[in-house]
Amino acid sequence: MYNGLDNLCEQYGIQVIDTAGKAFVACGGLKFFEKNLDPRLLTSYHTVRVIEFAVKAQTFVNSITLHDGRVASIKIGIHTGSVLYGIIGDIKPQFSIIGVVVDKAAALCKKCPRSDILIS
Repeated sequence: MYNGLDNLCEQYGIQVIDTAGKAFVACGGLKFFEKNLDPRLLTSYHTVRVIEFAVKAQTFVNSITLHDGRVASIKIGIHTGSVLYGIIGDIKPQFSIIGVVVDKAAALCKKCPRSDILIS
């Protein structure tokens, strides 16, 4: 499932931030990453690409049947605003984003009783 979501992120110019447990965190519009995107992707504003990604992600995940016969499902939280991003940590450095927008998107995910996907 994560490989499929990673492929969709690449297709829509969305940056994967974290894949921990059931949470998949991605972000659109990070200027640092957009300078390396295919110029054709930049013809659409990043919020449009994020929403298109979310719709495709929902369709993709819903096409997966789990071992117990249930159809896979996800919940998606999308919020827009400013974030700070960079490498955080000395012992185990990793790329991360922080900001109110991340917290709000996470709160949107908590309101729905399904698996997690977080897009900022």
